[in-house]
Amino acid sequence: MFIGTLLEELDRRNWLDSDPPTLLADTGDLTSADLISAVVPAILTGLRAKGRKRDYSLLTKFLYFLYPETFPIYDARAAHSIQEWAYFSFREKCGEEGKLKAFSVGFISNTDGSGYS
Repeated sequence: MFIGTLLEELDRRNWLDSDPPTLLADTGDLTSADLISAVVPAILTGLRAKGRKRDYSLLTKFLYFLYPETFPIYDARAAHSIQEWAYFSFREKCGEEGKLKAFSVGFISNTDGSGYS
């Protein structure tokens, strides 16, 4: 079920026949990060529709091993590192709580994948 759902989404995006954009590439209308980050929630939605839950970390690891230039791994360690980075990056900017929230472990770890970007 997991692999089938993953392959359906990759095929829908024509990434089985050609490689997806690299993470830091410029694709024109949307940045690569926007295109890439939209894949994770789409696959997770498909998995939830089939009764699967909590596949977020597994999915990002699997995608990373398929396309290492495209997908970063999300797991608890990555989320905590991102949160620490954001704290030191935004700590001097008063009133930027919104930016800090976007990089918090709680937001990044939403099981629907909305924090993956």
